[in-house]
Amino acid sequence: MFDFSLLKSPTMLLYGASCFLVMFGFYIPANVLPVWASDVNLSTEEGAFLISAMGLSNTIGRVLIGYITDKPWANCLIINNTGLLIGGLATCFVPFYTTFETLVIYAVVFGITMAVFILLGSILMAELLGEHKINSSFGLVGLSLGLSTFVGSPLAGTLSDISGTYNVAFYFAGITMVLGGLICLPLRRISNLEQRRRKDFNLCDTYNDDQKNKKPDVKIVSVKKKLSVFTVSDSTTDMN
Repeated sequence: MFDFSLLKSPTMLLYGASCFLVMFGFYIPANVLPVWASDVNLSTEEGAFLISAMGLSNTIGRVLIGYITDKPWANCLIINNTGLLIGGLATCFVPFYTTFETLVIYAVVFGITMAVFILLGSILMAELLGEHKINSSFGLVGLSLGLSTFVGSPLAGTLSDISGTYNVAFYFAGITMVLGGLICLPLRRISNLEQRRRKDFNLCDTYNDDQKNKKPDVKIVSVKKKLSVFTVSDSTTDMN
């Protein structure tokens, strides 16, 4: 079941928008890179090796990133944003990579970027939105990922057909990934502000008399936290 109340959360909306943008261009390099290798006069075997290098770096990258993010000093959001920015910028410059060596380096870099984004998604949702909301948040983010994935590659192909070159596809993929990383930069601060607001909450609940103690009802109107002190305002019936 989707918990659409999460759509009221600025943190959820911002992270969902980031994922939506990233997945627009996420699979474009893997689809277009072998064709680009052929356009710069590389052999079919060399073009296939680029995909192998991307997949191998993705696999190794997941192990290394998992090890690093398990450390107490690791900041998963910074790692995610850095990976997206580096991968996106590197993708924007693919049209200038015309040698086998530079394309191999790019394939390795982008494979690590893929590992960072996929691996840290659920961790970030748990950190920013809470572990108790991981199922619902993952469902909503997965919906946005599926929609953008469905549209991204065909749109890049259409743009390439119109322009007559694959340069536009790489520009499109790189820009969407960079934008996805940029809008995540203030995400930690927004999440902290949202959590702080939840601590300053209003309660309106009436507690019934305890039959044994015969205590009167107490209605708590509001509870506010200032620093480490809780201030409670209540309306109480006449206690005789």
